[in-house]
Amino acid sequence: RVRRQAMPFKCMQLTDFILKFPHSARQKYVRKAWEKADINTKWAATRWAKKIDARERKAKMTDFDRFKVMKAKKMRNRIIKTEVKKLQRAAILKASPKKAAVAKAAIAAAAAAAAKAKVPAKKATGPGKKAAGQKAPAQKAAGQKAAPPAKGQKGQKTPAQKAPAPKAAGKKA
Repeated sequence: RVRRQAMPFKCMQLTDFILKFPHSARQKYVRKAWEKADINTKWAATRWAKKIDARERKAKMTDFDRFKVMKAKKMRNRIIKTEVKKLQRAAILKASPKKAAVAKAAIAAAAAAAAKAKVPAKKATGPGKKAAGQKAPAQKAAGQKAAPPAKGQKGQKTPAQKAPAPKAAGKKA
């Protein structure tokens, strides 16, 4: 609520809402005309008011609220992208039969390659045999304990765990 007062014109912005009341009417009559015209609900329905409300809600958001909004946007964009891809494929299939056959073959090849990449080929070995790459653990004499694994400093990897250094190929730019 803003009390009745003089205001400079450059601080005002006009809306489309018009009230009819006499010149120099008291605040009581202005308030009655305001409530009769139901200006508050009309104002809340405008895009201007919704934009102001959204700006205030965004300013009050917590970090977790921003995280939830980010996840919702990602989910929405993923759904939109999959639907667009479906529509594009349907348009290609409908547009020309030759391109449709090529597109179907490409999709089938991609699916086969993905399935092949997911399941690596394994060699079958007998129940008592080890695969070629596996070593049998060293046998100890009866009564001997196995040696504890070698301990290095915390955070360091043993030489077997370290990855080989990358090789430089070609000229450097």
